[in-house]
Parts: sequence; structure tokens; C-alpha cells
Amino acid sequence: MYMENPMEQSFLEEIIAFIQNSSLSDEDKNVWIKSLKNATPEIAISLLSYFQDFPDKVQWATDMFKRKVQALKTKDENAWNQILAEEEQELAQLTQE
Repeated sequence: MYMENPMEQSFLEEIIAFIQNSSLSDEDKNVWIKSLKNATPEIAISLLSYFQDFPDKVQWATDMFKRKVQALKTKDENAWNQILAEEEQELAQLTQE
């Protein structure tokens, strides 16, 4: 785990608590928690900020993350590019709201 100092550990605990209290399925919660154990502090902080700013997008972000993992596992470049295009479009919409 990359979270070595107390402040970083606090962010990790906060995002795990957020995920555990979310409406995600237990399976999806476990996907995030398992992944966060290997995350850098910057990733954990960024993800927590995104989830707090856009709580209605937690399921969407989860689905995108799972699709990315699958695309990487299968080395599907077309799927990866499609995911990135969808993310770019969604993030552009969020910044316009």
C-alpha cells in the first residue's frame, strides 16, 4: 500500500468509507477497495474529490473503471479508445454544468 503517512491514510479511509456507504453493489465496492489498496495518494485523493463532487456519477465511474480493466486485460485497443472518448465527452459535460 502506498499510503505511508497519516494524512494519506486518512484519505484512503475516507474514500473507502464513502464507497462502503454508497449504493454500489458489494461486488463493485470490492472492486474499488481492492484497487485502492494499490493506489497512489494522488489517485485516492482525486477519486475521493470526484466522488464527493459528483456523487450521482459513482456508478458510471465504476462501470468505466471495470471496462478499462477488461480492455487492458484483453489488450483491446479499440475498446480502450472508445472508453476514453466516452469519458472525455462525459467530463466535458460535467464542466459545462
